[in-house]
Formats: sequence, structure tokens, C-alpha cells
Amino acid sequence: MAELIVRFYVLDCSELGAASGILCFSRVGAFNREETPLLQLLVNCGECCYRVINNLGLKPSRLAHVLVTDLSSDTISGIPSLVFHLSERGIPCLSIVGPLGTESYITSISSFVRRKYPEISVCEADQDKHYVLEI
Repeated sequence: MAELIVRFYVLDCSELGAASGILCFSRVGAFNREETPLLQLLVNCGECCYRVINNLGLKPSRLAHVLVTDLSSDTISGIPSLVFHLSERGIPCLSIVGPLGTESYITSISSFVRRKYPEISVCEADQDKHYVLEI
């Protein structure tokens, strides 16, 4: 039976504010014990997150979801550059889950982050609304 491995990396993107991190899900084969990366979830997206992810040797092409804890500059300032880089790699879609106001922020940056891909879906979560990530 294959094992599921979950790793969490703290990304040192901001000296003053909220920390960003990335959850990496991998599967280890039952017979060959080879690790196969499945999915990465970015928690907060501070400035330079994409560069730090690359420096850690993680594959940004497996980044499917961004979870935003609040709308401060320390947690969302890296989203525009993330979208540019994912677009260059041909990533088809990205979902962003955050508090109320997240969709307004994504709409406001779309005027200068003009890309066909990734297609961005936004879900605003509050205390009465739950979001299920489709993996």
C-alpha cells in the first residue's frame, strides 16, 4: 500500500509580517519506495514567495491552491508575481481561498496582471462558509 507524505516548509519571505508556508503532498510507492509529488498548497503569498519556492527546489508547477489568512500586504503581495511565473510555465488554473475581500483584490490586480493562464478561481470563506479543496 502506498504511503502519503505531507511536508510543511516555512517560507521566509517577509522580515516583519506574517509567515508564508507551503504544504507538499507526496506519495511513496509500495514496491519501489519512490516518492511522487502530488500537490502543493501555498499558505499566504508574501513578496518573493515564488523565488523562495524555487530556491527550496520545489516544483511550482504543482502549485494548485493558495490559502490566504488575511488581506495584509505580508500575505498577498506576492500573488501578482506568482501569477506571472505560473503563466510562463503554462499552469492552467489556480484557486485562491481567502477572507472576504479576496475577490476584490484579485479583480483589482487583473488590470496589470494580464494573462490568459492560469485561470484564477476565488473563493471567499467566512465563519459560516466552508470550502472543500478538490485535489
